[in-house]
Amino acid sequence: MSWKIAIVVALLTAFITAITSIIVTNYVADKCGVSDQDGGRSMGIFFFLGPGAFVMGLLFGLLVSYLMHAVEWAHFWKAVGASVGIALGAIVIIAGYFLLDAPIRHVEGGSPLVLEVEIHIPLERIPEHREELDPMRISLYAGPRDNSFGDIDTALNRTENGKLIVTGKLGLNSTSHTRTVSFHVDQNTWLALDHLPITAKPSEKDSAWSTLLPMRDATIAEAHYSDVQARVRVVKRVRVL
Repeated sequence: MSWKIAIVVALLTAFITAITSIIVTNYVADKCGVSDQDGGRSMGIFFFLGPGAFVMGLLFGLLVSYLMHAVEWAHFWKAVGASVGIALGAIVIIAGYFLLDAPIRHVEGGSPLVLEVEIHIPLERIPEHREELDPMRISLYAGPRDNSFGDIDTALNRTENGKLIVTGKLGLNSTSHTRTVSFHVDQNTWLALDHLPITAKPSEKDSAWSTLLPMRDATIAEAHYSDVQARVRVVKRVRVL
């Protein structure tokens, strides 16, 4: 085995494996409903999985070069093809395994359906400086395998009838008869809306706003309802081009 050929094969395999792993993992994580809250998922994939895949690619390249006895540059492309093929095959098998377990998102007319939530907070609860409300977080629990964060668009915040209305959107990634929306403000406020008035398999039939429902104080074990209310509906996700 020529070490020059082996090193070049290993480096080329490592780069291709790392780049492919990052792209495929990000796709699979999105399909599996893994939240990218504050970019945490993307950074984890790039800074942890990427280097790991690079090292595995190096090892694949060196091993294949050794097994194929690559002693001449005529063997270079054969060694590259074999090592890259093995690495990509492993990525496809692992990704396929996780995709088999991925939630099936509800779709209507080719567009995925999402849950839109409006939370009505009495202005008496709002600090004088509204930026103190941050960070606000919203999540949807629909079972042990479907528990994910949603998005809050603060640009849609508005005031009506003495209340601050906060709008959030959450992915509908499974069929469930029991869904719970959780709403967090800083470290002190945790509210929940249980038993959402939408069907187990959401459709556009659930597109009308529900009535305003009281949210439960989730920081205590007893069922104590607060003066914060929420309503929900199912909408199509708008694709931004």
